[in-house]
Order: sequence, then structure tokens, then C-alpha cells
Amino acid sequence: MNEKMMKIKNIIVVFCIIAIAALFYSCKDTGVNTDNNTIPSSNVSYSKHIRPVLEAHCVGCHSSSNPQGGFDASTYSSLTADPGIVFKGKPENSRIIWRVDPKYGMSVMPPLGSNYKALNSNQVTGLYTWIKEGANNN
Repeated sequence: MNEKMMKIKNIIVVFCIIAIAALFYSCKDTGVNTDNNTIPSSNVSYSKHIRPVLEAHCVGCHSSSNPQGGFDASTYSSLTADPGIVFKGKPENSRIIWRVDPKYGMSVMPPLGSNYKALNSNQVTGLYTWIKEGANNN
């Protein structure tokens, strides 16, 4: 193999290693545990209850710097920009609910094998209630 071909081969190998590393580290665990924070059954607050759950379970893969699936959960405005994602007042019509609640039959997010645990039942119910209450920025 000539020298030019060897250089091209080395460049391709380095590029592949970088691409695999970028994919592996693109979804980083925030290290925040919200599993023991109880979300109330009414008057659910975005800033106090919902945002911490999204930051712990979703934002690592769905943020403005890396919106996988075209979904950005990093801010209230990005989360609610598409009424198909969060349909204010209608959680059963909100794709975010379909993806975190197994009863809708879609593959649940976060996916198995990711760095994130699935939302617990209180978190799913809290997200549902927040949307039903109008998905307010409170």
C-alpha cells in the first residue's frame, strides 16, 4: 500500500473513532436524582416540578445543543413550541405523554440501555397533570 493510501486509511480510522466517541458521549447523565421528589396531584409547577424531571431524564439527549429526534426539552419555550409535543390542556393528545407512559404503546423514553432511567409513575402523572392544567410556565 502506498504512503498516500496509508494516510487516507489512518484519517478514516481516526474519524470513525471520533464519531463513535461523540455518539457515546452525546447523551450525558446529569447526575440529578429527582425520583424521590413527589409531584403534587394539583397545582403542578413547571419550574419546581417538571423542569427538574426533564433535566434529569430528557435534556441530556433533547437539548438545543443536541435535539435528538428534533425535540428540545431544555426550556419551557422550546418544550411548548410544538402543540403536538405538549398540547396544553390535553395530555392524552401530547406526544411527550405518549413517549413516557407505556400505556400508549409507543417505545418509552428514555430508551432502555441509555444513561437515563424511565420516569417513575409519579413523574408521569405529574407531567400529565401539568399539561392538563394548561402547561403553564410557573
